[in-house]
Amino acid sequence: MSRTNKDEKLEEKKDEQKPAAEIPAENAKADGQEQKPEEEEPVKEEKKDEQKPAARKPAKAETEEDKQADAILKLYPQYKELYIDSKGGAFTVGTPEHIRGKAKLYKNKYFK
Repeated sequence: MSRTNKDEKLEEKKDEQKPAAEIPAENAKADGQEQKPEEEEPVKEEKKDEQKPAARKPAKAETEEDKQADAILKLYPQYKELYIDSKGGAFTVGTPEHIRGKAKLYKNKYFK
């Protein structure tokens, strides 16, 4: 093969690797119309119905936690506020954070 044949084959390989938008007009259709790059379809978003069950699960968990917290608050009507952790532990407002951990603060609606 001569040097020009090698160069031509290299150019052909480069053209094959280029996306449709980068191919020069000389490679356009024979009838004179330019090739239009294929338009990408927009990515479809997930259906709202699929997202609702995921959102509903935490809501159910929150109501279970609230029910548990409500039962604990009934046990301690003498406290205006209580910290209650996920395991059912109850702590007063004065309890240091390193003891109560990640307990949530609840206002006691049964306070007398």
